[in-house]
Amino acid sequence: CYANAPVCSPTRAALMTGRYPQRAGFERAIGYGERGRGLAASETSLARMLRGAGYRTALFGKWHLGYDTRFGPNAHGFDEFFGILAPDIDYYGHKEATGEPGLYEGTRLVDRPGYMTDLIAERALAFIDQNAARPFFLQVAFNAPHFPFQPPGKPEDVRTRRNYGPLDGTRADYIKMVEHLDLRIGEILRSIDTHKLAATTLVVFVDD
Repeated sequence: CYANAPVCSPTRAALMTGRYPQRAGFERAIGYGERGRGLAASETSLARMLRGAGYRTALFGKWHLGYDTRFGPNAHGFDEFFGILAPDIDYYGHKEATGEPGLYEGTRLVDRPGYMTDLIAERALAFIDQNAARPFFLQVAFNAPHFPFQPPGKPEDVRTRRNYGPLDGTRADYIKMVEHLDLRIGEILRSIDTHKLAATTLVVFVDD
């Protein structure tokens, strides 16, 4: 397969709806704090269809299809959501490039310590443990290795507007982010094996 666009929101709209992103109202990505745009709940969504078929549904990680609750993951069929609505977020301070807090549990802003890649992976692992005996749809939308380029193991490396962007970072930092992402994905796949679900589980790995 291939992505239906070169940027975040349109590709995610295509994945959720099964339609070309333009048909779902996405010609471009949603900007920071842009609350007037989002994926309309009137659209058929993958999560809503699977929930209707008896699946437990969850999204942990990046949504980027609308800030407002009427556009959010819970409005599109996800029973559980933990993650970010924005294009990106500080991996340690969990604030957007604008300085606004951006980590959500459902529709509420929350404060959770930890490296974003780890927080997402840990929620995914717990979800598999809790739902291994029933059908489930789990979307694990890591924001790594999107900027800001913050490697694991450096909790003091909190970013602000002056050092947040795509030009702030090193290749070595980027490599560490990808390695850590790969490690956590491996743990999720191993959990599927541990619960003896591999033969009945479809895993789709794709970049946005």
